[in-house]
Amino acid sequence: MNVETAMEGGITGATTLTILHEIVRKLDKDAPRLDEIGKEALGKLFKKLNLDVPDDDKMRVLATGAELISNGLFYSLAGAAGKNNVYLRGIFLGLTAGIAAVALPGKLGLDESASNRTDKTKILTVAWYMIGGVVAAAVTERLEERRRKYNR
Repeated sequence: MNVETAMEGGITGATTLTILHEIVRKLDKDAPRLDEIGKEALGKLFKKLNLDVPDDDKMRVLATGAELISNGLFYSLAGAAGKNNVYLRGIFLGLTAGIAAVALPGKLGLDESASNRTDKTKILTVAWYMIGGVVAAAVTERLEERRRKYNR
């Protein structure tokens, strides 16, 4: 599978995850707060590097950018290993990322309530990452079909 196609699918999956998160967090008090985890992690990194921690608005932009890049690279693995089982890899990647988002924050010294405050929060966290993985796989597969059809 073409690297460019895999990256495009990965970025689309990451963007889907981020948009879903940004909309639902404003509507549902039990929604995961993945933005808070990202801001907290970046804040700790800034402090560890002896850098001034930006204000909350700047941290939100930085965290969102970091999430889009890291999740996009991660989801691109759905298509990077070839054209077979792209959906299965997308689901596996999403499930793995979702479980990690629930299980790892506390172990990394971050506020774990942002992703596992309630059972609903945990389920939504895993579900959203899986949706991102499925979207990444679907876009990757469709773009690859078009590329092969038009020899691009």
